[in-house]
Order: sequence, then C-alpha cells, then structure tokens
Amino acid sequence: MRTASPFLAALAALFLAATVHPAAAQFRATARLGTGIVEGESDFTGLSIFRGIPYAAPPVGALRWRAPQPPRPWDGVRSATSFGAACPQKESRQVKSGEMNEDCLTLNVWSPAQTASERFPVMVWVHGGAFTTGSSRMPIYDGAALANRGVVVVTLNYRLGVLGFFGHPDLTREAAAVGEPTANFGLLDQKAALEWVRRNIAAFGGDPNNVTLFGESAGGISVLALMTAPSARGLFQKAIVQSGGGRWIAPTLSASTSTYLSAHEIGETSARAFRLPPDLALAGLRAINWRDLVTTLGRIPKLSDSSPFIDGAFFTTQIAEAFEAGEQAQVPLVVGSNSYEGVLLRAALKVKTDDVFRAVSDRIDELSALYRPQLIMTPDTLADHIWGDANFVEPARMIARLASRSRQPVFHYSFDFQPPLLRILGGTPHGLEVVYVFGTLKKILPIVGNFVHPHNHEVSEAMMSYWTNFARTGNPNAGREGRWPAFREGSEQTLVFGNDRSYVERDHLKERLDLFHGVVWDKRPDATAQAAR
Repeated sequence: MRTASPFLAALAALFLAATVHPAAAQFRATARLGTGIVEGESDFTGLSIFRGIPYAAPPVGALRWRAPQPPRPWDGVRSATSFGAACPQKESRQVKSGEMNEDCLTLNVWSPAQTASERFPVMVWVHGGAFTTGSSRMPIYDGAALANRGVVVVTLNYRLGVLGFFGHPDLTREAAAVGEPTANFGLLDQKAALEWVRRNIAAFGGDPNNVTLFGESAGGISVLALMTAPSARGLFQKAIVQSGGGRWIAPTLSASTSTYLSAHEIGETSARAFRLPPDLALAGLRAINWRDLVTTLGRIPKLSDSSPFIDGAFFTTQIAEAFEAGEQAQVPLVVGSNSYEGVLLRAALKVKTDDVFRAVSDRIDELSALYRPQLIMTPDTLADHIWGDANFVEPARMIARLASRSRQPVFHYSFDFQPPLLRILGGTPHGLEVVYVFGTLKKILPIVGNFVHPHNHEVSEAMMSYWTNFARTGNPNAGREGRWPAFREGSEQTLVFGNDRSYVERDHLKERLDLFHGVVWDKRPDATAQAAR
C-alpha cells in the first residue's frame, strides 16, 4: 500500500522521531477504491493516514434533503491528506465557520496495514454533538493511537441540524415517489459510510466482515438507532455505545414530543421563516445558501434542537421498544456511561432544576439520600446528578439488561475517573471518557496531559486495550481474561474505571437506578428525557 520502501521508511522514522512532531507525515500511501485512487500519508510510526475521502455525493442543490447518493468517480490520483469540511453548524471553538461546507460527506482512515492484503479489525466512529455540532476533523478524534494497537480506524462526518434532520410534507411525498427514506439524513449518511466501508476498507488492509461501530452521546444514540434499523443489518458485527442513553423518545414525521417538533413542523416552520408560499416551500428552501439557512433558522429557539425521527421506513421503532422486543441487531455490545453525566451538560441544555425535582417530587428525599457526599452539594448539583442518571446511567443499564436477555454478549462499564483538577465536581462529566478511548489526552492537553496524574495514561491504556480487544474478538478481555466479566441477567457485573483503580462491581448503583426506573421512566418518559449532547 505504501510507495516508500520499508527499509527507507524505518531509517527515516528514526530521524523523524528526534526532529519532527509525530503528526508530521513524510511518505505517500495509496489505496485503490471503487471510485478511484487516493493518496494519503504514512507517519513516523508506520500508519497510513487518509483524510477527506468522499463516501457519498455532495448533498447540495437538488440533493439537499435527499438520501445520500453514491460518490462520484474521479480520474487520476486524488489527494487525501487534508480533512474534509465540517458539516454546517453553529460556529464554535471546536469548529470554525471557515471549516464548514455543505459538501461535507467525507471520512478518514488510519491503518496499520503494510499491504492491502492484510485484514485488520475495523472501528468506525460516530461523533457526538446533539445532532447539531461536531466534526471528524476535531483533534480529540484522531485515530492514530487506536490504530497503532492493530485496528483500522474510520471517522466520519454526517449532516447535522436542519440539514441533517428535517422534514416537510412535500419532502415526504418526494421521497416516497423515488422509494427513499426521508428526514433522517444524518443517520442515512452514517449508513452510507458503513456501506462504503464494506465496499472499500479492504483496500486499506481492513476486514469488511469485522467492523465495530462505536460512538458517544448523539453518536451513541446513532449506534443504537442503527442497531434497530433493519436495513443496516450486516454492516457492522459489534457495537460500543458510550453515554448514548436509550430511553430518549423520538418524534415522528407528523407527531411531536414534549421536547421535539415533528419533522413536518420543522419544515413548515422553516418555510414560514423565509416567507415562502406553501407550494414553493421545498424548492425555495433548497435554493437558499446554506449559511443563510443555518443562520436564520438558528435564531428560532424551537429549531435549535435536533433529533432523529421515527420515519416508518429506516428508523421504525423507538429504541427501548425495539430492545424490549429483542428486535435489535444481535451483535456483541459494550455499553456504559459516566458517573456525573449531568454536571455542566444540564445547564448547557437549559434544563431547569425545578423541572428535575418536579419529575421525582414524591421520592426526592429517598433519592437524594442515595448520593454520596461531595465537596459542593447544592440543589443544582443534586439536580445535575438526578438528571444525568435518569437520561444516561439508568438507560445504559436498561440497554445492557435487554441486550443480555437476547443472549448477545454484553459488557457494561461506568467511567468514574477524573483528573485531580476535576475531582471537585464529584464525578466524571459527559464526554470526558472520549479522550481516554482515543488516547488523545496529549493532543488536547499537550503539556498538562503528561503531569496531571500518572493514572491518566494507565486509564487510557486500559480503555484502548479493552476497546480494541473487543473490536478484534467480541471480548474486551483477550489477554486480560477475567478482568471484565460479561453482564448477564442474575449476574449484573459492571467494570468501574475509578480514580485509583478499576474494579468490577456487582449490581452497580442498583438501589438508585431501580428507584429511577420506578419514579421517572414508568411515568412520562418523554417529559424528562432530553437529547444527548
């Protein structure tokens, strides 16, 4: 797969290790795809890295709000050394305005293969961000550390916000006429990326029959949704769900929930925002520049949240209902959550403390007594705990229980490690585990990451080992046999990544989580559930 000889590459690697930042790639790497040849780079560790490969046609013009179409072939050799544009979203510290474009359906590959004839396990990552933000170009998702453990890593972009999760009555009729699903364009993009992997990953030394789909937050919800989607069966053989909840309630094309508008309401609201007559709404919205579309609609509060929809064609059943009926993909599963999911996140989502307490009002004293004392415990921090447990921790256990009843291998975890500077919070915030899974702590905190706590890197090494072992065999233990037992009915064992050590605990947080199940979810599940961020 490389154009430089292994001997010269080895000599140069010794020199580069002493003189060049590890990210600096010096050698060409090529792969022949069904659409043409791509040329990436080889870094000093021997990885081949390809960035910005299109896995679908640009979803622009008449293809805006259409299911993804096949990528267009190209002549000659296409450079794959730069990340593709991020999908349109509100500008943030992580994704700048100049890095966005509607032509964003690209993916990236990190491969340890020396030849295309090798067959390494494949890990396909779906980023989080509430279905409104995020990008595969973010440094936190650099796949090099995982790939150096003997897996091919793929990260991808998918359409977000009103460009990714959008509907309109005319759009529904248009999709039905051509036999396509509608509204869930971001999920359909993820499926298209998996189909691309099946067709092309062998060119990078990956095994198309050993694919693990993993994601966090909205990415975790996406993994669950794809596990329930009949048309996605066979595109992945294992799944990892990090803080993906499971009890979240999706709206439909025509019916809203207490949290989200229906797909049709979103489209009709968007058309009114641009003063478009009903008979010209869809054509008019497609003609608007994506920047104007995202900016104008971003000012409308009820359009600020995005969610997949039960569309009756692709995403057909609420996640919890599908798992309850055993209709999910019967693949090995790792599922878990962080210990303090609600801190920072609840405030960011503007979920009021009073609303949280109202949901558990008749059992608030009993519930609050089950939280361990912490340095700062106020009504607001208690609400953070309750909200986070209700939306992430208990639902993760629920998914583990239901999947284990289907007799698929299930491994359940709780991430409760915090660097010392964060221990004042009293638990691990939403999303913190991602840097440990990807081994990107040094990239995010290049200086502090080395000295904050020696256990930082031990935890990261353990998580990368478990995750890649699982991708390889469906068992996270491999050479660590017995350290992480399977989660089974009657023996609900959880691996806890703690501050000082990792340990296995039976019936982890059982009393508290059982109370959540009885108090919150048996009442009105969509009244307290919010989108995962």
